[in-house]
Amino acid sequence: MGYRLHILTGLIMGFLQGSAQDNLEQLVEEGLDPEEYAAQWNSKVLIEINDLDSIGLLSTGFFSLEQVSEILSYRRSFGPLYSIYQMQQLGGFSTDYLQLLSGVIQFEEIMPGRTTRLVLRGELDLQEARGFADSEFMGSRWKRQIRFRSSVKQHSSLAFLTESDKGEGGNRWFDFTSAHYFRERNNWKAVLGDFNYMAGEGLLFFSGFGTGKNPLHLSMLKRGVHGIKPYAGSMETGFLRGAGIEISLNPSWKMGMFISRKLESATLHSSDSNTYFIGIKRSGLHRSINEQLSRKNIDRKIAGGSFLRSGDRGKLGLTWAIQHTDLPILKPDSMTEMFRSNGKWKRSFSVHGDYRVENLFLFSEAAVSNGTSYALVAGAMLNLHSSSYVTLLYRNYSPGFESILGRGFGEYSTTRNEKGLYLGICHFPHSDLKLSGYFDIYRDHWLRSFQVLPGGGFESGLYAEWEIPGDGNLSVRWKSEIKEVSDRKGRIGNWADRKIQRLQGKWQYPLDEHMEMRAYVSGSTYAEKNAYSKGLVSAVELISRFRTVSISGRACIFNVGDYNARIFLYERDLEYSFSIPSFQGEGYRYYILVKWALSPSITVWGRYSSTHYLDRDRIGSGWNEIRGSLKSQFKFQLRYSVNR
Repeated sequence: MGYRLHILTGLIMGFLQGSAQDNLEQLVEEGLDPEEYAAQWNSKVLIEINDLDSIGLLSTGFFSLEQVSEILSYRRSFGPLYSIYQMQQLGGFSTDYLQLLSGVIQFEEIMPGRTTRLVLRGELDLQEARGFADSEFMGSRWKRQIRFRSSVKQHSSLAFLTESDKGEGGNRWFDFTSAHYFRERNNWKAVLGDFNYMAGEGLLFFSGFGTGKNPLHLSMLKRGVHGIKPYAGSMETGFLRGAGIEISLNPSWKMGMFISRKLESATLHSSDSNTYFIGIKRSGLHRSINEQLSRKNIDRKIAGGSFLRSGDRGKLGLTWAIQHTDLPILKPDSMTEMFRSNGKWKRSFSVHGDYRVENLFLFSEAAVSNGTSYALVAGAMLNLHSSSYVTLLYRNYSPGFESILGRGFGEYSTTRNEKGLYLGICHFPHSDLKLSGYFDIYRDHWLRSFQVLPGGGFESGLYAEWEIPGDGNLSVRWKSEIKEVSDRKGRIGNWADRKIQRLQGKWQYPLDEHMEMRAYVSGSTYAEKNAYSKGLVSAVELISRFRTVSISGRACIFNVGDYNARIFLYERDLEYSFSIPSFQGEGYRYYILVKWALSPSITVWGRYSSTHYLDRDRIGSGWNEIRGSLKSQFKFQLRYSVNR
């Protein structure tokens, strides 16, 4: 019965997850930086694929419903998985996706004891941006990165990363450095250096991929991961730097504690002989003198921890956090920010838990910050039938709630000033056909920028995937959003509905055992008062795979009215990297990616991409502006890997 409960919970949790490419595109549409997604992917300790249950596997964000079901069925019938080659026998895993997973999956003891990797990466925009032409940027036009990692199964990890973005450096060869040492034993694990901490449903701490709303991505709903995770990514914010430990007191009780001290970049403001800062910058860019002045000028200290009690049917936990900055934060002088707190201190506390009974799974977290502001998220996942599932989630975040490093589910990424109700439905009418959809209605508690009254909105989406016997895979995704907005002058009563719709179709077809073709068509419309725009992108992609060499390329044409109707389309890129360009204007784009295994230990990648605009002679704006109608880029990567 316990095993069936795990499978059932996994089915209910995973029914809305589609392919990795669809997830990425949707997450970017909702505001996630692709660099952040890639950084979080790289920060993962190897996934113990034979030890995780359905919830654990789905919560990693790497596996779909079908893939988790295949893994659990194989383990039940034949025992543990021992290699990536065994996974080729499972349904739902393409060769291409298994190559991506090979670097993050931990198998049984017959796998090599130690894995050591050294990665060198470079990236260059071939057209010179205005910041370089006018000598505003002080560094090289190359983006440089060196990454080293040595791990012994799941027991230990030593990692080091150093990087400079384009235009950074000046007198420094590298602008950002990250490192960690992680160690795990039977009843404890500890980390020294850079790490993440995750607890509950993400109201106080979360570092997974849960942003945005869509019927394609699991971890937006149930976070499902708890504890310390070493960080080895390239994002310069959103992680902790210090030391943390997690101890299992017995099979039922677990506790964790950490302390962090990190210099952050922020914009300073002086008033009445006092100095304040207004928010922490997330861009991580320090290219010009002005950007250098805000580099690492805030001393941020965070301490926290949690207790977790696990039972046969669920878990109950407590989490707390305290933050102190050497300079006080100054909330902007506007009505929209009147509930925010000033000062150097922030204090937060939460209670969270989940419970399983038969075909119902419940989960929730309630949090309080600075003693008065609250946040609540509560959800239920129900199996209606063997082929039908439903998910319901309610959230309520007060205007003054301030999360330390959290990311709660919702319309906005700030986890505050919002309440809403989400409903997700999935139905499998046939083994080859999957249908899913979601509806979400939300309201603001208080004003937002350029509003004189609280607004709200309604969002819905549908997803259909059809496995055509012998003829490939066809999927269609549709999303519609209606949001109340006021004009930029904030005049009372001058409200309008902003309507955005997006539709994408994708067809995958195997040409032979070495080559696959994919075709994409994506359209969008935007309407607000008298403004209307639309867009269309069409693309064809070929992927070829041989023993030591794989080559892929894509060509696409686009005609998109403006930024409001912009369209995103996932592109293959270097290992653990994702390219998701935003199409607007009129033109065409193509890229080619080559991967070549020179030896069992050495692999190289090379990628060239180019976008040609037919409707402009300037690309971008500000210091990133390129004079001309062509924007092209070259990337390369060399990986040296040793398994012993």
